[in-house]
Amino acid sequence: DFLHVCSRNDPNIDSCIKESVEFLRPYLTKGAPEYNIPSIEPLLLKEIVAAEGGGIKLSAKDVKAFGASDFAVTKM
Repeated sequence: DFLHVCSRNDPNIDSCIKESVEFLRPYLTKGAPEYNIPSIEPLLLKEIVAAEGGGIKLSAKDVKAFGASDFAVTKM
């Protein structure tokens, strides 16, 4: 199956979710048109905004971010 669903009652739900994400990694990296999932390489962001409490605001449009598929699930 394409997507492995973890049970909320699974005592090992954290590891189940991590395994499911690792199984999905190739689909996220290359995309899966049959499931309408685009590739995350590069990750295309229409707009990104970051604001700092001291009045600093950064915004960027039409951003291409590379390396998104190198993510790691470290904590649940």
